[in-house]
Amino acid sequence: MLIQVIQTLFKIAKDMYLINFFKKIGRPELNVILLLTLIAGISNSLLIVSVNDVAYQFANNHPPNFLGFTLFVGAFCIYYFCDRNAMLRSNLAVERELKYLRQHTVSLLRESSVEIFEGKKYQSIPSILSRETNHLSVAFPIIIDSCQQFVLLIASLAYLAYLSLYAFFIFISVTLIGTIAYFLISKKFQSSIISAHHHQNKMTELVSEFLNGSKEMRQNTKLSDSVMKSYSDLSSQSELMMIKSGNHVAMIMLLFCALQYSMLGLVVFVLPIYIPQDNLIIFQLIPTILFCIGPVAKIVGQFPMFIRAETGLTAISLMNLGLSESRDTTYSKIQQPTPSWNKFHCVEYSKITYHYPDVDSDQTFTSGPWSLEVKPGEIIFLVGGNGSGKSTALHLITGLYHLNAGEILVDGKKLDENSRSNFRELFSAIFSNFHLFDRLYGHENIEEHRVNQLIDEMQLSGKVKYEHGRFTDLNLSTGQRKRLALIVALLEDKPIYIFDEWSAEQDVHFRAVYYEQILPKLRNQGKTVIAVTHDERYWGVADRIVKFELGKIQWERSGKPKD
Repeated sequence: MLIQVIQTLFKIAKDMYLINFFKKIGRPELNVILLLTLIAGISNSLLIVSVNDVAYQFANNHPPNFLGFTLFVGAFCIYYFCDRNAMLRSNLAVERELKYLRQHTVSLLRESSVEIFEGKKYQSIPSILSRETNHLSVAFPIIIDSCQQFVLLIASLAYLAYLSLYAFFIFISVTLIGTIAYFLISKKFQSSIISAHHHQNKMTELVSEFLNGSKEMRQNTKLSDSVMKSYSDLSSQSELMMIKSGNHVAMIMLLFCALQYSMLGLVVFVLPIYIPQDNLIIFQLIPTILFCIGPVAKIVGQFPMFIRAETGLTAISLMNLGLSESRDTTYSKIQQPTPSWNKFHCVEYSKITYHYPDVDSDQTFTSGPWSLEVKPGEIIFLVGGNGSGKSTALHLITGLYHLNAGEILVDGKKLDENSRSNFRELFSAIFSNFHLFDRLYGHENIEEHRVNQLIDEMQLSGKVKYEHGRFTDLNLSTGQRKRLALIVALLEDKPIYIFDEWSAEQDVHFRAVYYEQILPKLRNQGKTVIAVTHDERYWGVADRIVKFELGKIQWERSGKPKD
């Protein structure tokens, strides 16, 4: 039975992410850390032996000898040296592995398919990666210290058993009872701690409601009162949960004191009555027991750190597994587009079909089949109602979505998985949910005056500048952010530009600038522009207009003259 239990424990340990993480450090380095930890623990226990030896000599009217002093100083120096090096080496090794873990996760993010980021499943990736790795950085030094405390406890218990087997069994019995009581208390109040964090998160959300909904709340007293009542209720509930959590901490502290005094009381008052002991042994037992209590308290108190580290590594590992399964295998094959692609004559989209599930309703939206030809130096407007499939078509045109059917041909050559990444490099896109970087990554050598000149042309002077390789301010209106994104796109100088309702947040004046100046200028430069728009009055700017309806092309025609 005992063998089966041990085998089960070893199997559980083998499958733990924490154990696997330590294995990645490397056996040579790990062996050195464990050896230093072992020596530090043993030398630490020798300190109590030397102190007890001196106490024994004093009790027999013998002054401490040089050998005892040498043992104490030597044990302390060895302990300090080994403990210091074990902590420093483990910290270096752990932070190195955490760096690799972060880089691996970000690399998986970089290579993952675009589709997975459009759902809610992976929205928590930044917080998980930041929060869990920070917790691991704090947890691992404590875990290493717990290992040393375990070695110290074993050595101290061996010394305690050497002094008195009865005292040893008393210590073991009381410690087991105390450990069981600790976990019972922790289990009892665990729900309170979780609830307290939950209520605090809800309160934070309500504070955001006060900040973001200030205008609505001032116009609606009932709304304001209701939100305030919700906050007050949550605050009261959080208060109760935090009181229970505080009681948990108090109970743990009282439990530790009860254990300490129980063991001392049993050894000092009970043990001499029922089991005759040398009086000098009693004096040696007291500091030894006190010395043993410290490691026990640390190990039990730090046990949640083991659980926290295992939970954090599990969360990151499962997240990485999901990212690996959605990896875009073509991404690692990125190269710069060939010159012939930069000077393409025709990109043909033939019978394109794509469908994906709607996670919220388990329904699917299908785009296609549709066909389209794109040539240099032309402006194509995609029109249609909301939900007609225009934005999905843009993702398919740029090669961001993988086709379920159909094919893409560049100058008659079919696009395959090996050339898909190169094909994407032809496009510079501003989607409706675009992201604006604060610097020109990949174009760091562009001169500042050129960027600032474009900022002037986009009428953003006084609002933002490009200094020291970055934009000074991104806290702009959506329309202004789109202008800044357009500047970045122009600097990229790609053959094809994709604009998804770029003009939607522009004022009347700059909307005219966009349609009457910017787009024609790009066409004159030989660039291709594919833009989603609802501005019918500017349809005459386009060379072709393509209308989408229910994911399909309903009609295609030349641009009509402006009214």
